[in-house]
Amino acid sequence: MDLASFTVEPMLDGLDTISWDDLPQPEWNDPGEVPNALLALAAIANQRDAHAAYNRFLYALGNNHAGTYYPVALWAIPFLGPLLATGISIVRETVLDILIDLTGSFVAESEFKKARGPSGSELRLDVGVRQVVASLRTEIQACNASEPIDSRARDLAAELMQLLDEPPPD
Repeated sequence: MDLASFTVEPMLDGLDTISWDDLPQPEWNDPGEVPNALLALAAIANQRDAHAAYNRFLYALGNNHAGTYYPVALWAIPFLGPLLATGISIVRETVLDILIDLTGSFVAESEFKKARGPSGSELRLDVGVRQVVASLRTEIQACNASEPIDSRARDLAAELMQLLDEPPPD
């Protein structure tokens, strides 16, 4: 799946306005890998798709095995908000799993402890990622409120909100 062969979902409007390949990201990414990984998240239909899209997205942002991310995460994470707001339950669960990993256990790739963000200013990458995830608070809370009381998505949303309420690590 790539941008040329997939109609961009309205929830991913603006995906084609970012020069993704010019952003600092893993050297193993093929051209267009980050937007294609976002499209894979939007297209999840079953658990197998969810597993593949989860891994593809985290490897597009960094090294899922090592638990690291690159500055491209600052541009990609905002596109997860609409997936939380309008996606089906399995999409929400996958996105929440990703956000929990990025916030709770992943760290900046060692050569990118500081990075230039979308605003053009330099910041600590880990702080920037946490801020971008926190900017999705409304969508995260909506998942918590709209999902059935015993749903996995609701539990994940509550876990992520708790992570965001904790003080950031030094």
